[in-house]
Amino acid sequence: MSTTRRHFLRAASAMSMGGRAALGLSLAQIGKVSAQTASASGDDYKAIVCLYLGGGNDYANTLVPYDEPSYNAYRTYRSDLAYQKDQLRMGPDGSAVDIPSAYPNVPMKPLSQLVLNPRDIRNVSRPALERDGVTPRQYALAPALSSLAPLFNSDVASERRLAVLLNVGPLLQPNSPTYAQYRSGAMGTLPTSLFAHDYQTSYWLTSHGVDSAATGWGGRALDDLQVLNEQSTFTTISLAGNSAFLTGNNVVQYQVGTGGPDRFDTLRNGIWGSSAAADALAQIVTGTGSGLFEDAHTAVMRRAIDAGDVLSVGLDASLTPEAAQTNAILASRDALGSLKYPALNKTGPSGETLGKQLAMVARIIAARRVTGARRQVFFVSLGGFDNHSDMAKNHSVLLQQVAECMVEFHKVTRDMGCAEKVTLFTASDFGRTLKSNGDGTDHGWGSMHFVLGGAVKGGQFYGQAPKVGIDTPDDYGSGRLVPTMAVDQVAATLATWMGVPEQDLPSVAPYIDNFRSSSLGINLGFL
Repeated sequence: MSTTRRHFLRAASAMSMGGRAALGLSLAQIGKVSAQTASASGDDYKAIVCLYLGGGNDYANTLVPYDEPSYNAYRTYRSDLAYQKDQLRMGPDGSAVDIPSAYPNVPMKPLSQLVLNPRDIRNVSRPALERDGVTPRQYALAPALSSLAPLFNSDVASERRLAVLLNVGPLLQPNSPTYAQYRSGAMGTLPTSLFAHDYQTSYWLTSHGVDSAATGWGGRALDDLQVLNEQSTFTTISLAGNSAFLTGNNVVQYQVGTGGPDRFDTLRNGIWGSSAAADALAQIVTGTGSGLFEDAHTAVMRRAIDAGDVLSVGLDASLTPEAAQTNAILASRDALGSLKYPALNKTGPSGETLGKQLAMVARIIAARRVTGARRQVFFVSLGGFDNHSDMAKNHSVLLQQVAECMVEFHKVTRDMGCAEKVTLFTASDFGRTLKSNGDGTDHGWGSMHFVLGGAVKGGQFYGQAPKVGIDTPDDYGSGRLVPTMAVDQVAATLATWMGVPEQDLPSVAPYIDNFRSSSLGINLGFL
């Protein structure tokens, strides 16, 4: 039997939810599920949220080099795109332009007010920033990320919940290649098809450098842990369409829109007033088929209907007046039942829905007492980061959406009393070149990323700060960064926090054993 057919059959079997042919759940079953009353503060729950920045985010205009030597190099190689230190402008003196904003009413600050000041620097951030004995590097957040600064710089330890990952990207083994080694072919084993969107996205989300990888490390991390969930359907959930990141060898991802699951009301309420027509359609879409593919299709439909019933009950329960009073975050509901979270309910300037995706993630987490979930992985995304052109106009607008949604989502989880149970991290296809192409930047390799959550050891840099410039030991050409932190190390750290035993980490992150003796090890320590 072919691998594709075997995977198809296994997925179809997993989606059958016990093979029930009945349409949805009975009222008694729904009532039983709804009656679960586990304490929100005492439940054994953990969730990871992957916020994917589609297209390849520019690292240097996200985490801006700020110490004098690094900032000077930054301005030298991208003078038209470089942020000024003391003004909300970008570009050289005499031709600088204002930094555009996604939300004009949300204030931004200049770099000089956004310098990141790590705490407990001796143990964590000093090795990251003083690489090779060079003067300690400094970084500032981009002005569009102003709202993230307190989560790193706060004087209150419990409020420092943002960590920065330095120079992370796909790696198969620890190495410190140079551009000269690359050109001479002396770099050792490299990921396939560097700088290509499809392959590098695949590495980031699946740890396999093929654009058709069947499983992702988010799904594989919960292959064995999904037994903790009362219903495996709600183990991995995408708010942004199909993503291999969420599919495991046993885990099958569930997709839901920003308005919640489809309720299939036509099958319940009749078709043009005819219950007989509805019954006939229900038999077609959920009844026993006469062949392999028909059976698989009906299994998918039964799974979708059953899951929609359970999740709808949970989402509705999270909107009761009692819940609104208790959590102080549920203000009202519209026809779709969407929450009126400040910032999260905003639509981006071009119709982006990142906030609404995260709002639904928050609602699904709030419904965990109904769905019986104890381990979950979510996937949300925002596109538009492939800024070969018009970067000055577009990039900061996108970053501000990311920052506002991250901050608001963290506030929501904190108000729900589960911030320490939810960890969000950013990912992207790749970083970009330090050198401007005259209107934007081009595909790169390593990049900078964020981790946010109540369990995160924030206010710290993790990894190794690269030297800013071209023809440096960290340069792969035009200021592309050669990563010093592997995606597999990030995956292993998150999987360990979720409860995956160390001996099982290679099943999640297939190259992790290659990094056991590296300077960063297999657990980066941000959780």
